[in-house]
Order: sequence, then structure tokens, then C-alpha cells
Amino acid sequence: MATTNGKPLYVPAPFLSVAAYAELTNESIETVRRDIESGVIPTFQQGKRKKRFINMVALTKLADSLSENVKPWNQPQLVSSTDS
Repeated sequence: MATTNGKPLYVPAPFLSVAAYAELTNESIETVRRDIESGVIPTFQQGKRKKRFINMVALTKLADSLSENVKPWNQPQLVSSTDS
């Protein structure tokens, strides 16, 4: 089982077509293709001239690694509950 930061990683579909990813993210297919070409979106391709798929496992791991050291911008306060 794949893990990220020691926690199980669940990705319902490890690979998505470009069209399915574009629909899921509400972006145009051309925007997704540009992001693939610029290296923003990781892909999987079985060989030259074969269909490319968005690698959702790699994308999820990338998002997880980028969110590790993010500090909140709004200085959240700890809220304690009071027992009545």
C-alpha cells in the first residue's frame, strides 16, 4: 500500500485521462495539456505515441509534500470547549 508521511494514501483512480482530469478540475483540455508540458502535472505514458494519463498518485504525494510546512496566513486561535 502506498503511504505518504506514514499515513495510508487512498486515491480512487491512480490514473486519469487528460479529458477526465480536465472535467474533474473544471479546466479546459488545452490548459491541462499546457500544465503537463510545463511539468506542473505528472503523467504516465507506456511508450512513444501512446496516450498520456495524469498520475494521480504522484500528484497527491506532491500536494501532500508541499503542504507539510505551510503556515496558516490568518493566525488561527485555539478554541477550547467549556463544560456547562
